[in-house]
Amino acid sequence: MRLGLKRQLIIAFIICIITPVIVTGGLIKTVIDYVNTEPEFEHLARVDRFFEDMTAILQDNHHLLSQDNQVRHLMQDYFDRFDSDLIIISRDDRILFDSNNSNAYEQNIKGYFDIRYGADLSLRTGNSSDVRYIKPIIVDRQLLANAIFIFDEQEVMSLGFQRVFILIGLSVLSGILLFIILMSFFTIFISKSVLIPLGELSEATKKVAMGELDFDLEYRNQNEIGSFVKAFNTMKEQLKASINKQKEQDDAKKHLIASISHDLRTPMTSIKGYVEALKDGKAKDPQAFERYLSVIQNKTESLDRLIDDLTLFSKLETGQMQMKFMKMDFKDYLEEYAAIKECEALVDACNIRFKRPFPSVIVTLDRERMNQVMDNIIGNALKFSSNSCEIMIKAQIYNDFVRVSISDKGPGIHEDDLPYVFQRFYRGDKSRSREHGGTGLGLAICQTVVEAHQGEIWAESVIDQGTTVYFQLPLSSAD
Repeated sequence: MRLGLKRQLIIAFIICIITPVIVTGGLIKTVIDYVNTEPEFEHLARVDRFFEDMTAILQDNHHLLSQDNQVRHLMQDYFDRFDSDLIIISRDDRILFDSNNSNAYEQNIKGYFDIRYGADLSLRTGNSSDVRYIKPIIVDRQLLANAIFIFDEQEVMSLGFQRVFILIGLSVLSGILLFIILMSFFTIFISKSVLIPLGELSEATKKVAMGELDFDLEYRNQNEIGSFVKAFNTMKEQLKASINKQKEQDDAKKHLIASISHDLRTPMTSIKGYVEALKDGKAKDPQAFERYLSVIQNKTESLDRLIDDLTLFSKLETGQMQMKFMKMDFKDYLEEYAAIKECEALVDACNIRFKRPFPSVIVTLDRERMNQVMDNIIGNALKFSSNSCEIMIKAQIYNDFVRVSISDKGPGIHEDDLPYVFQRFYRGDKSRSREHGGTGLGLAICQTVVEAHQGEIWAESVIDQGTTVYFQLPLSSAD
């Protein structure tokens, strides 16, 4: 399961905070364990044990107590560790060894040190931090001398604490360094995941504002930013499609205006010419007069059809054409429509055949608008069917739809034009469209009406074999 950006950021900040704390705590625990087990720190914590060890060395080498160099060699560990003094006083108050080589203690030495022979004492001098630690040197159960260790207690303690503080400080610094490393890593992560994509989105919006739409933003992570980038790309593509569609519509309208201008000018020119001819008295016989009037009437009807198509399409597009839907048996509708068309076919000498029986299903439709759909499709078939005027109309149930097919044996539609035949203002063979008086709005009107019925419409065609236009309407319940 992929984590969202919000959860990733929460986890990142938790890691940045908790990990350094855990690491620092672990290092401090390691330092404490080290202090508790290291002999050096154990001596600092238990000075008496250290002095006992030093006194044991003196006892083992009691015959060397009066030899200065030998004692210094034996007690080198003490001098190195504490940088302090040592005085050894015999049982009869003689100084056997003095690390300072001073005679300052020769007089009243017992009173000065308050020595109790054979006692194990730790003495302080006034407010000073100096400590005199007295250890008896006993050999064979006899007191030979007293070893007086003189050292600065604060200095001794500071030696141990200094090292402990350094180790703890290094532990804390390690935690801080780890925190900085983690924050740097997650800053880079956030920058790549959030800041860089946002910067790219900012640049992309500037491109879109300048009309540049031929690009794609790439972002592979499936998080909120990824969804945002994907939505942006979708918006850009929709905007591009909308602009292209608008451009196509503008171009189509320009072509339409040119076509309408031509279509209007041609009959108007003919009407004007024939009217002038009638006015000048060129139609002297009744037959010529009737012929002139017939041409004028035909051209006037062409103008009426053109204006009616434009008016109807405009109303359908703007929603001003209100549909009068009602439920009915589709079989009854087709029987009624077929009766009218079959009569017209006898007059026009065109073979229009309806394949019966029609399916008896309930549909919701506007009878008048559906008649117009049927008329437009059949009218197109009639226009482009020359000698072999044969049209077949079928209806059948297909899933939850009733599907109607209207087939002709005309010249067919070229495969390059077929995807656009339902596009408004589109006319494939413009010369033939003008010849037959087409505006390019008939099938566009059919598509608008069928889609208003929640249906679909499409066409299939083979050159020199004919064209079939299909449309289907959803079935309705009887109640």
